Amino acid sequence: MNQQQYNEMFTAFQTNKILVEQFDIYLKQKCGHFYDEHLFQQLIELSLNNGVIDLECFINQYNETVDTLQYRSEILNNKIKELKVLNQQLSDQLNSNALQQNSLTIQIMDCQNIEIRDPSVYLQICCGAKTHKTRTIKGVSPQIQEQFEFPIDSGCQDIIITLFDSMNENMIGYTQFLISELREQKLKDINRII
Repeated sequence: MNQQQYNEMFTAFQTNKILVEQFDIYLKQKCGHFYDEHLFQQLIELSLNNGVIDLECFINQYNETVDTLQYRSEILNNKIKELKVLNQQLSDQLNSNALQQNSLTIQIMDCQNIEIRDPSVYLQICCGAKTHKTRTIKGVSPQIQEQFEFPIDSGCQDIIITLFDSMNENMIGYTQFLISELREQKLKDINRII
């Protein structure tokens, strides 16, 4: 929160001590659809003193929260970049040796730069009604080296690969491939070879 925003808030309330209800109404009006009730409650709990909000304390908590959210956003952006690389690697592997007429073999090689503390993760691969999971692996760049076979039928339109934290079953990220695109790419590769 910059000085102008602080001055605007201070001007709106003419005091550094604000009742929770007044501040809630003010923030809802200022934030519009970006207002987050849960985040507001967390910040208020940290800034509450004898039933009123200390504006300076709230602003400090707000700034720390913004820094944390920006850091998490950077981590998620890096994770997206890594998933795109994984997507390309898997696409290359599928195009070069895995796609057959009635079955699909997916070979998972590794995960790279997992940015969670003490990572313990697994991949779930879904195609139609069939789902496979890798074993649980630990480390920021673990080797997996597992291969899975999927029957390709009319019920299997795409492949979804999801990375999960095995400690709390939270999804870390995912990527998706359309079977039709993989087949077309394979045919293009064959035509180039011929």
